[in-house]
Amino acid sequence: MFVAGEASGDAHASAVIREILSQSPSTFVFGLGGHQMRDAGMRLDVDLVSELRALMGFVRVVFSARAIFRMLDTAEELLRRERPDALVLVDYPGFNLRLARRAARLGIPVIYYISPQIWGWNYRRINAIRRDISLMLVIFPFERDMYEREHVPVDFVGHPLVDEGTPQPLVGAERDAMRAELLSSLPTVKTAQPLLIGLVPGSRRGELERHMPPLLEAARLIANRLPQARFVLPRARTITPEYIDHFMAAARDLPIAVTDLNSRQVYSVLDFAICKSGTSTLEMALSQTPFIVIYRMSFLNEIIVRILIKIKWVGLPNIIMNRTVAPELLGIRACTGANIAAAALRILEDPKRLDAARADLRELTTIMGGSGAAKRAAMSILQYVREHH
Repeated sequence: MFVAGEASGDAHASAVIREILSQSPSTFVFGLGGHQMRDAGMRLDVDLVSELRALMGFVRVVFSARAIFRMLDTAEELLRRERPDALVLVDYPGFNLRLARRAARLGIPVIYYISPQIWGWNYRRINAIRRDISLMLVIFPFERDMYEREHVPVDFVGHPLVDEGTPQPLVGAERDAMRAELLSSLPTVKTAQPLLIGLVPGSRRGELERHMPPLLEAARLIANRLPQARFVLPRARTITPEYIDHFMAAARDLPIAVTDLNSRQVYSVLDFAICKSGTSTLEMALSQTPFIVIYRMSFLNEIIVRILIKIKWVGLPNIIMNRTVAPELLGIRACTGANIAAAALRILEDPKRLDAARADLRELTTIMGGSGAAKRAAMSILQYVREHH
């Protein structure tokens, strides 16, 4: 039985389900999730992804809580009726850790794929994990070390993002062609090789509201210092062209191209980037493009986050490497146009720093485990079931 509650979990779970059914065609998979898991071969008993998305959008919190507990009851009843050889929970810890408690009480082994980020906050969840989880399948190497210290059975399977087509850096004619396409709408550079810099503000409207003004200010300052600088802003599918234009109206004089090309392909040909904290930082790192991390939030949210977050960094590449691979500018005071430009120029104007950043990113790519996360996760699940059946 599989359970996933978000679109990303639906995607990651579907890849594992396909691998399980490929390796063991007689295996029967059912559960709660989304259409991608159904399409992969799972009997979809509850479209949890759609139901939770609807709750978050239209129902007050108190009614959402009631509905979520009803879904937990539904999942528990399914466990009682089907008695699966294992319950595989995918991310979504608020729901899944509660279900893990119920499954453990029923004596059903629980395998958790994509660990709750207890290393960032709410570490006390380790006690519930140690009690209820039979096997933790983790996507970062440092998570394996953490769970081993806490005596939780663990297997490092690698990050699914590596499976999802993050490109190797383009070279030769392919790189030249992609760069030429991105530069085609921008003023030509006559005196030096163009310096292509990515601006990645995020994929939500609120993130653009917070990040676009300092990004555009930083771009102006960098362009004043480095006339060969040209900028590319990949547009997320969740953001309309009109909404981007709302911000770009005050920056028509800047050499910035907004592109709808595949963001990972764009990342792979950049010389440098300024990137909002999140999954995009890992995509950038796997493309081996040096970058800095930014993030702004409201003053109140910033205070709350600083109280809750217990780790030194927020950028995933820095967390994975346990050192500063990409400088971070976080919060209203730090994440200003002037500070972003200064941090970028310190790297762009220092070839040794650029080379060191690229070397760090090559090392990170190596320790991420290579492609095949879904296949390794499926193998671990099937092996566990066979050994404990």
